[in-house]
Amino acid sequence: MADRYFAADPARARLETAARNRGLAIVALSVELGIPRRTVCRILAGSRIRWTTADRVAVALGHHPSELWPEWFAATPCRKDPS
Repeated sequence: MADRYFAADPARARLETAARNRGLAIVALSVELGIPRRTVCRILAGSRIRWTTADRVAVALGHHPSELWPEWFAATPCRKDPS
């Protein structure tokens, strides 16, 4: 299956807002959220992130990924119901 990618901007904006609201440096926020520093650096520097990263970051920030990326359900793999 090909990787699905999303714009990094929504994640970047939410990370920056969360850091500002908590009075933390972005690296300290990554530790608090349990997101690897390297992942946060990629989000801050890049234009796109994989759907798995988008999911992890959104959930760590207290959101469903579809709140940050409205196209989430159309662009991510769906599992078929086994019944």
